[in-house]
Amino acid sequence: MIAFDTNALFDAYRLNGNARREFFSALHLLRTRLWIPHRVGLEFMRGRLGVIHECVSASNEVGQVIERSVKPLLQQLGKRRGLNQATIKQLEEIMDKAVAAINDVVAELYKFDVPPHAHPDEDPIFMQLEAIIEGKIGPPLPAADVASVEREGLRRIAEKIPPGYKDKHKDDPNAVGDYVLWEQMLREATVRQVPVLFVTRDAKEDWIWKEHGQTQGPRVELTEEMAARAGQPFHLVDVTSFLRHADTYLSAHISSATLEQAESLSYTSEMLDHILDRAISGQSIAARLLRKRLRDLLSTEPTTVTTALAKVLGEFIRELAATTASPQEVLDAIRKLLPPSSGRDGLIAEAAMRVLAYDDPGEKESALANALLTLMGWKYTVSESGHSGDL
Repeated sequence: MIAFDTNALFDAYRLNGNARREFFSALHLLRTRLWIPHRVGLEFMRGRLGVIHECVSASNEVGQVIERSVKPLLQQLGKRRGLNQATIKQLEEIMDKAVAAINDVVAELYKFDVPPHAHPDEDPIFMQLEAIIEGKIGPPLPAADVASVEREGLRRIAEKIPPGYKDKHKDDPNAVGDYVLWEQMLREATVRQVPVLFVTRDAKEDWIWKEHGQTQGPRVELTEEMAARAGQPFHLVDVTSFLRHADTYLSAHISSATLEQAESLSYTSEMLDHILDRAISGQSIAARLLRKRLRDLLSTEPTTVTTALAKVLGEFIRELAATTASPQEVLDAIRKLLPPSSGRDGLIAEAAMRVLAYDDPGEKESALANALLTLMGWKYTVSESGHSGDL
């Protein structure tokens, strides 16, 4: 029995073109061995539109990043070289044409034709996936068992018994989601009496066993519980490993380009540790919280480190707006969190502009973000006619 987690099924949207076709082909070849826990189906339907929005936005991000980064630099160049506004405007028009050309290429490479609010019947990716998993979704827990399973899930969270205790920050109904999924897998394996392979992108320690920083497989407690309850072995792999095995054992014909794309959608735990250590310095409470938030973003969203870090810093600026700290104190505090080699002021400026332009800021948040930009020599305002910025 090969069960899929929600985050792994969402790769049906995140993979592009031929990679998506090969992913679907591999799923189809599993036939009756493919099984989707009812909890996964529920979470998939709840999160589908969010993933679609994420994918629709992805192709626009390149142009947005270029525009936010280059236009202020053109203004800076104009001031340093004494260029008049007409010349700067001419340069900006050239840049706009270049960005439009880049966006056209990105849109071609990253074709995603699902409307942001598509009903499932208007979503071709969903319809293909539905055809593959039809009849392979497990039943919900019996109504009489729901309360006791949720109580057990909360107990296990409190006592750090895997899986699911790393979700203790979520609201109670969602916090026990991983345990409900696990209970459904245990029951299905008991009925089928077959070994279980779980395909997931979850790299948290309540699923994964690590030795000396290296992933060894599932937590020992999980393999022991599956053996005790169902009398069957249990293993888990990520999507990239699943595709490699499908190529080897199912003759799924998975291309190296698809494997590379699948690998790029997530970071291994070891890679994340290295990235986080280089992205955020220190062991203060603020540093640890920012590293955790950055890890969560990089683990769950297809994004670059720089974009994710700017988003995390933007959230931090919004939180600091509620304190009595002065803008200079806020700037000094953020600088201490970023290594000198990270281009600190550029990242802080990007985060402040994100607060101003994309996060619908309140009055205090806008004032703080503008003050930070001013302290670093930036000026950036948001008006009804759009955004403007210079150095």
